[in-house]
Amino acid sequence: MATLSGVPPGRAGRIWLRERLATARRAGDLLDRKLRALRAEQETARQRERDAEADWTRSYRDADRWLLRAVLIEGVRQLFDTGAQPARLEVRWVSTVGAVHPVDVDCRPAPWPDDDSLPGTAAVVEAAAAYRDAVRAAAVFAAAAATRSALDREASLTRRRLRAVSDRRIPGLERALRERTAALAESERAELVRLRWAIRPDHPDTAAG
Repeated sequence: MATLSGVPPGRAGRIWLRERLATARRAGDLLDRKLRALRAEQETARQRERDAEADWTRSYRDADRWLLRAVLIEGVRQLFDTGAQPARLEVRWVSTVGAVHPVDVDCRPAPWPDDDSLPGTAAVVEAAAAYRDAVRAAAVFAAAAATRSALDREASLTRRRLRAVSDRRIPGLERALRERTAALAESERAELVRLRWAIRPDHPDTAAG
């Protein structure tokens, strides 16, 4: 363990160490409470991620089945020559127990082009609707995964900080405080002995006077 630096000498050092130790203990308590809160948020985030993944997987499979039907009816070239536009995505971010993550996802897939020249069988319409649902589900899943990842990173960082305070900072301060207290006690005992010798009538210096 590295020796603490900046400790004032004497009794001032003991006061300094006590103040730093109290601060370190408060920091450890706050980090412990933060870690427990993060663990609760992690469990919630993992469940939301699992649910979102299941919904996205189901939506994608449904869309894939409708796409296969539409391809069999319309043909690949005609089906994809629609000039479709990209989806629009808006994300709102928040901070939860120090972890910044997405909270609201507004995904707006492009509407199906309203053009009589475009494919328009029931299978194509259903496939387009299914893929719009799949895109929205994918956005929700991505946000849920990002939230879980952000909480995991913050929890890992908090655990490292807590270990640094609990396993190194606090024990180091406690040991330094014990050593300083013992040194002061020894110094006070030595000073008391010197004072007693100084006031004894048979002390050589007293007799000489």
